[in-house]
Amino acid sequence: MKIPTYSTYSQILIGTFFLVAPLMSNMDSVLAETIVIEDKKAQQSPTLTGVVPGKASPIVFKNDEVINFILLSDQSKNIYTSNAPIESGKAGALYIRQIQHLDIPGTTTSDYPNLFVETVDAQGNKNEYEFVLNNNSGDRDRITIKKAEPAPEPEPIPEPEP
Repeated sequence: MKIPTYSTYSQILIGTFFLVAPLMSNMDSVLAETIVIEDKKAQQSPTLTGVVPGKASPIVFKNDEVINFILLSDQSKNIYTSNAPIESGKAGALYIRQIQHLDIPGTTTSDYPNLFVETVDAQGNKNEYEFVLNNNSGDRDRITIKKAEPAPEPEPIPEPEP
């Protein structure tokens, strides 16, 4: 039986590095940046959302609202799936994916299509959110919409003593 030497181990380690290093350099597009936004802020302006080929970019509503309507402005480059049927009243997340470009007669396309999501809370109040999909960013985003924290109540002003 031949005992491995130091040079044998170093060759194995160097060979492993050259096999793994290229995989590590591509990890940026695999890992997603998590963006947490308070619902009141997300309702005020569009949220830029990075979408990359072969990966889903989730938009999750963790604010006690459910999705009741979705409009994707350009269906030639992206598709979406919800975590439950919209009609069920239980959909709380969307998963956006890129697809190969489709030529859909009679439609227009955009490099940055927008996605409108209307939600409803338990009291029946509707809210609208707009997401701008960036298919060219190279980075994938995970969007979480959370309930806005209530503003702290001001300290009571002490009354002057008589």
